[in-house]
Amino acid sequence: MEKKETGSQDWKQQVYNIVRSVALRWHLICLAAAAAAAAGDLFLTLLYVPQYRTEASFAMHMPEYGADGSEESEIAEAFQYILNSNVFLDKIREDLDINELRGTYSAEETPGTNIVTIAASAESPRTSYLMMYAMMDRYREMTDLVIGSMRMDILEKMSVPLQPSNQIRHGRNMLLFGAAGACAVIVLLAANVWLRDTVKDRNTVKSRLQIRLLGSIPSESKVILRSSGVHIKKALLITQITSSLNFVETFRRLRDRFEASARKHNYKVITVNSTMENEGKTSVAVNLAIALAQRKQKVLVIDGDMGKPAVGKIMDLETAEGLEEVLRDKADLKSAVHTHSRSGVDFLITCRALENSSELLEQDRMRELVAECRERYDYVFIDTPPAGLMGDALIIAGYSDAVLLVIRQDYTPVPLLSRTIDRYLAQDTPVMGCVLNRTMPELRRRTQADRTGEVRYGT
Repeated sequence: MEKKETGSQDWKQQVYNIVRSVALRWHLICLAAAAAAAAGDLFLTLLYVPQYRTEASFAMHMPEYGADGSEESEIAEAFQYILNSNVFLDKIREDLDINELRGTYSAEETPGTNIVTIAASAESPRTSYLMMYAMMDRYREMTDLVIGSMRMDILEKMSVPLQPSNQIRHGRNMLLFGAAGACAVIVLLAANVWLRDTVKDRNTVKSRLQIRLLGSIPSESKVILRSSGVHIKKALLITQITSSLNFVETFRRLRDRFEASARKHNYKVITVNSTMENEGKTSVAVNLAIALAQRKQKVLVIDGDMGKPAVGKIMDLETAEGLEEVLRDKADLKSAVHTHSRSGVDFLITCRALENSSELLEQDRMRELVAECRERYDYVFIDTPPAGLMGDALIIAGYSDAVLLVIRQDYTPVPLLSRTIDRYLAQDTPVMGCVLNRTMPELRRRTQADRTGEVRYGT
């Protein structure tokens, strides 16, 4: 019974994740709706051919039938057939002295009456009026063909139409095509979320990657709404007063699990890495370091992503001496390290981007630097380039005790993550676990205690 409930909850969570993922891409949906609305309306406008309709209503008097209008439906159908017959249209063309008649006739009865409305539709109001005028001249011979003896009295005089009868409705067209475009994009986005082989929840980490999940970091917005306007935060730090309590608490829980694992395996130097860009490895490394420093641990963060350094930007640090200068023996470690006053964390940043950083990282000086930092600090975090893009991550991991892998939820393909893990294990670098970053809220699981109202202590 519990397995069925768990399966049902997992299914609901998957649906919830799909809905939320699609909703987060609202800008794409709006853009697609606007594009479809404009394109659809333009397409119909280009194909639009105006039709002008001239009509007249007639009262049918048929001596051999009653006046209840029971036969008007059949008569209207007969009119419709005769009016658009080749014989009749040839006579109209002859009367109008034209070779081609670009128009049609129609006949409709008014239910329950002896009234029949005859109309002529054409692309110009003049043609429509002339068609109707010519029909009026020949309606007597037409009635003889339809039913024999019958009198047609005109009830309403015809006039030249001033506006098309099929006026194009831009608002309706844009609404319909916009809705269709939005629906199409929603379906495609939902299918993409459902079918792509990515880490969607903690169960995927356990079943597919088979590594320990140390923590899940919720998605945190960088947008701040204030009375003075909209502000964008440079970085997401747990020391900021604008950070949500949930965001801060998740890093504290991550710190506890990290410390327990690090003490158990005697890990001090940790490579913080991801498989692809924009997974949040730098943010995780910095915030975890800050959380450890809040517990009076001496922590150093090294920006080893020398091709695309980000630690200095996140912490708003500017210096002329950094990792490159230390490795080239142009500066010593003490002068190159900068202590962040608010967090208490030491940082060894990369001042400028380098194209050929691998040669510098492979030197013995890098190994000596890591060994020196190991003696000075309780924990050393090295932020590295994505393992799926550059080999620098594997080089730096060779100097480290373990790797902490940052995985952005529903972002990186599982096979690519598996290859990254295998590459670390192949060079005997342990993967201590992973952090699932930018996660969406999970649906709360109802336990037996929830259903019975039981209160459980000590959990």
